Amino acid sequence: MSQTAIHHFKRRSAIEAKLPRGKVIEKPAMPHILAELGFPQLYSAYRGMSQVIHAEPDSTGLVHEVRYEPKDPSTTDIVEAGSTMHYFGYFTDESSWAVPIKMAVWGLSVSVPRLLSRIEALDRSPDLLLEKQETLHRKLEVLELTRKNKSAD
Repeated sequence: MSQTAIHHFKRRSAIEAKLPRGKVIEKPAMPHILAELGFPQLYSAYRGMSQVIHAEPDSTGLVHEVRYEPKDPSTTDIVEAGSTMHYFGYFTDESSWAVPIKMAVWGLSVSVPRLLSRIEALDRSPDLLLEKQETLHRKLEVLELTRKNKSAD
């Protein structure tokens, strides 16, 4: 154990010796980054997304696989495993789409209410949404006509 500690200390010291001298600026914490950008309320969303991406069994299963060998080869009972082997790699198949689909659904569930509030469709009424869409299309048409008129001159 002490040999391992000495090895890591020497390796770290060698890396540190190659770094530039002077003031070290640490990376700010995510809450500070979001506050500086003006979106401190997104930190809880960041934490939730981080949990899904980094810690969910579906996510860890993409890069980590555990195989059990039973003590008795005639059974598949892994409660009395003779050995447990951990493999790290890239284990993906069609079922791997579960993680990005969960993230997409989560993203929609977070962003759609925000989008609706930005276009002032607070009651989420389909009629109000269609009215807003028509208004936006009319504004876009005016902008396109203005651009065409300027380019014609």
